[in-house]
Amino acid sequence: MQQNASNSSAVLPEEDEFWKHVPNSDLLHILTNTTWESFIRSHQRVLLTVYSKDCPNCKDVRKHLAKCARSVKEENVGVDLAVIDSDKYSEYIYQFWVTEMGVPTLLWFENGRKQFEYEQSRTSQDLLQFVKNPVKPEVKKSYPNWSMDEAAEDIYHLQDEGFEQFANEQNGMMVFFYSPTCSTCYKLRKVYEQTALQLDIEKPDVTLAAVNIVKALRLKAKYSISSYPYFAYFYDGKFKYQYHGKFDIDSIIAFMKKPAFIEKKKADKDWSLAKTNVTILQRTSFYKSVKASKHTLVMFYAKWCSHCLRFKPQFVEAADSLKSKTSDAHLAAFDGEESKKILERYNVTGFPTLIYFRNGKYIERYRGPRTAVSVAKFMTGLSGKSRTESPTQDKDEILSSKPPEVEWVTPSNLTTFLEENDESVVMFYAPWCGACKNAKGPFFQASVEASEDLPDVGFGIFNAEKYASFLKDFDIKGYPTFWYFEAADRKFKYHGDITKRGFLNFLSEPQEQKPLKPIESATPWINEISRVNHLHKDNFEDFIKKYNHVMLFFYVDVCTVCLTHVKPEYVKAAEELGRILPTSVGMAAVNAGPERSISTKYEINSFPSFLYFHKGKARYRYYGSWKSEDVIKFMRNPSEDLAKKVKPTSWQDMDQAEYGHVIHLGNKTYEDFIKKHQQSVVLFHSLYYQSCDPARRHFRIAADEFHEVSDVGFGAVDCHRQPQQGLVCYHLTVRKFPSLKYYEKGEFFADLQQGNFDQLVKYLKERSLLTRTDETSEKDEL
Repeated sequence: MQQNASNSSAVLPEEDEFWKHVPNSDLLHILTNTTWESFIRSHQRVLLTVYSKDCPNCKDVRKHLAKCARSVKEENVGVDLAVIDSDKYSEYIYQFWVTEMGVPTLLWFENGRKQFEYEQSRTSQDLLQFVKNPVKPEVKKSYPNWSMDEAAEDIYHLQDEGFEQFANEQNGMMVFFYSPTCSTCYKLRKVYEQTALQLDIEKPDVTLAAVNIVKALRLKAKYSISSYPYFAYFYDGKFKYQYHGKFDIDSIIAFMKKPAFIEKKKADKDWSLAKTNVTILQRTSFYKSVKASKHTLVMFYAKWCSHCLRFKPQFVEAADSLKSKTSDAHLAAFDGEESKKILERYNVTGFPTLIYFRNGKYIERYRGPRTAVSVAKFMTGLSGKSRTESPTQDKDEILSSKPPEVEWVTPSNLTTFLEENDESVVMFYAPWCGACKNAKGPFFQASVEASEDLPDVGFGIFNAEKYASFLKDFDIKGYPTFWYFEAADRKFKYHGDITKRGFLNFLSEPQEQKPLKPIESATPWINEISRVNHLHKDNFEDFIKKYNHVMLFFYVDVCTVCLTHVKPEYVKAAEELGRILPTSVGMAAVNAGPERSISTKYEINSFPSFLYFHKGKARYRYYGSWKSEDVIKFMRNPSEDLAKKVKPTSWQDMDQAEYGHVIHLGNKTYEDFIKKHQQSVVLFHSLYYQSCDPARRHFRIAADEFHEVSDVGFGAVDCHRQPQQGLVCYHLTVRKFPSLKYYEKGEFFADLQQGNFDQLVKYLKERSLLTRTDETSEKDEL
């Protein structure tokens, strides 16, 4: 293998910040627009990766490529690993890569020619196995070219080029987006052909068209088409909605004569009608039925639950598999809405929930993958996981709601869990901890998204309160605590943002972070002098009766959020209220650790928690902001409305200084906006996503930079503000926030990656120059 040191055409990694801190990156060939072609030609076998510096998956794959390059060198494998930056050189590598292919893209070259794209696992071990024995992936069966079929002569076969112009010329048009390897698409062709023939007789002014998505990658991206077949209805050249109606001649003809949105048909929800090996349990015979078999796995479901419906075929398949293997293991299903009492007995708070019974007795919850194979293995004892150590804390909300991608870690399986994953992140928590319950959502979401993009990273949860003696060396000073492990070694704590994006960004480039400096106190809070009264069972009743209005703040010593964030604000509020309302308002705190009887009486099981009393009686929980000014506002004039959790303010509803020259769009204004400007860029964001905050700031700055340029427009859509904004996001299938879409001359041009203000301004200026150059060329030709 030729090394970078002997290849003067390659840019050394140390010259590129993106690779600077990646071990063994000096063994990679970093190519440019002037070196890639000669490099590919002069090296016999090359694995080339096209990447972007702003791509989280690209950041993750760096270390695997570098690690693979080291193994290639050590084992003397005759191959070179090279990389090239798509952000800088996309216009020079169009021969083998286009934007629609995405990043990272790994391409295999032999003797100077591209052979195929590598689309398997990107771990260092799998990459090494591939370069040792590069085998071209099997090509899926491709069905005959539909556009050449005489039976399809009444169907217009369209491609990227000319699609919009053709659509504009049609009164109404249905488009069948298909893949040539899709068997379902192939089966539907005949009905579509016959429908087109009949429509030509009954309503010749409407059109049926078809698009081979392989030849229309731009359209695929524009309409966010991710599965096939996909039927879309267009009117006056514009996408109106996806067709979800029945796929028969009469239904399609009726729709084309009188187009109207049809809701997607919901899957079969009636388990009782399915002839399967799943036993349907009834409310009146539930306990008798689970006792009838030695081993029973019950799926608690709800008819409206989409996750249940998706899991149902796998569950049925597992039941069929078990019947052929064993007679003492059965699968059953119970409609959770039939009996609230049964749900409460087994603490079923969500669907689907799977519970394993042995001889009618509750043993444990099934928390493995929701696949037929995994369920069947679990029931036949082939999974290798012990059933003796099962969750004993039924009210552990964090454990009961974890997705399959998160492992339940205990002292008995911690070592195995860490050894099975190259990298791991473990959340150490306590079941009562409010901050832990808030953190579980982002942590679980990150685990699900990372399961495909970061397959070698393990996510685990560990009940640190239950196994406190085991964790003496783990420096657990508060909950939740996140530890990062590499190669089974404990490296450092995670101190970043408790958001999905925060976790994913960290895992794409793990680095030790400085912890937030905690607010330290020389004495326990109860000994500090303030206007906050500390209550215990002996003075509790007297205090709450002393004042007309009382606020109680429940906390525990190990709750970091309680003592470092909430406490200072609460003390500040107490000081001000004691000054202005000294006789009518009382502010108190209860340490729920030693005073468990008080917290139990009022069902306080998460911290921090606030409870409002009026004339000695508990009225309601306070869920509002714990900022001092908000607490003061509430206590001056208590009301249930002020105690409710406040919906965040949308960017659109803030003062104009917050959004500057950004135009806020809705369903009625979106199309006119993008047509009005030569260049338009639209930010899709959500008031519920913290990750949108920096994007909004950068976007506002960029909009201010261009506010005097009349042909450049900056628009924004808050997808969760109101239906008129949500409809835009629905029709454009926007699911990630923030997202950027760029338009030229009223037509969609590209989805932009998130970057800072300078990058966005640079891109718009470059596109503006290119657009003007094209217009000048057209005028010269005329």
